Amino acid sequence: MKVIKKVSKEDVNELTSGAYFHKLILNGNYDLYALYLNNIPVSIGAIKYVGIKATLTFAYTPKEHQKKGYHKLLMNYRINELKKKGIQKIEVTCLKASVGNYLREGAKIVKQYKHGGALVVYENI
Repeated sequence: MKVIKKVSKEDVNELTSGAYFHKLILNGNYDLYALYLNNIPVSIGAIKYVGIKATLTFAYTPKEHQKKGYHKLLMNYRINELKKKGIQKIEVTCLKASVGNYLREGAKIVKQYKHGGALVVYENI
């Protein structure tokens, strides 16, 4: 069974230990969400609030759980949480592998990076 819920840093410490952002997430001020499969965290995503906008950040799914739609489920969940709070602008700096997910959900590219990633924005959501 898949469940998404807001979590603490301690809840996802083991899951993120191999991620490049592990130390940043432990020291930052983020709302963290995890997707659990049979009570095991398999994907994580964070939200950082900056005034009246929010940034989706630190999306991570370990290799053994990739290509199963977990990133998209967690992405949509976080976007819906922000809509409920009345956030009107969401920014995401995303890797090449996830740009398509954001574009299919209505984001627009505002800056393309050399490595294939992009800064995408949702406005007036």
